[in-house]
Amino acid sequence: MKKTLIFIPIALAAVIATTIMVVKAQEPEEIEAPTSSIFEAMPNAVIHQDSAITQLMEDHWNGTTRSEQEMQGWRVQIYSSNNQLAAKQEAEALKEKLEKEIAQPIYINFMQPFWKVRIGNFKTVEEARAYLKELIEIYPELQAESYPVRDVITVKK
Repeated sequence: MKKTLIFIPIALAAVIATTIMVVKAQEPEEIEAPTSSIFEAMPNAVIHQDSAITQLMEDHWNGTTRSEQEMQGWRVQIYSSNNQLAAKQEAEALKEKLEKEIAQPIYINFMQPFWKVRIGNFKTVEEARAYLKELIEIYPELQAESYPVRDVITVKK
């Protein structure tokens, strides 16, 4: 019995000493922070991200906010062609001609296999129809191919 009593305190002392050594071994070392950024440490790193993320980050850093947003709306389509040899040039020529004479924004879109020219950013179909009526009064030659279409539009916030 005396041997057991002596053994317990010795075993307990060994466990405490081991615990202290393990705790000391796990203490974090102070590591000096690098003075360079990750980009300086990895100069050949290439970051791939959506351009919208880049724009949002630049806006945040510059303290600016985007004054426009995209939403479902209407535009007036005035041209559509799948003639691969001439459609792009015709669309660009029509846009160039009208840009000098009308205040609405003009968009050229390629929706395979069609080149399309669309005008405006209208929230309702009624607005698009009213503009189409005005446009046809000025350019009657556009009447045959022009009509309102649903599209993603850009509006001021």
